[in-house]
Amino acid sequence: MNWNLIMWFAGVMATLAGLKFVIVLFRSLVNKDSMKSAISVIGDKIHEGAESVTDYIKTKAEERKVKKELEERPIIRLR
Repeated sequence: MNWNLIMWFAGVMATLAGLKFVIVLFRSLVNKDSMKSAISVIGDKIHEGAESVTDYIKTKAEERKVKKELEERPIIRLR
């Protein structure tokens, strides 16, 4: 038997199987449904991040407001 020919044929078949795997993987990653779900997930994460930043800014603004009110409160001294 010619083992070099068999090994060459096995190499060609393995290469073709690898190419098919890459093509199937690429198609599954860029099909319309997966792109929509990825965009949806990204949009949800952006929304959650915006809400947390907004909450943080609100709490800091309330803290500054309370601090400012305490500083502006007149001090009354009775003698």
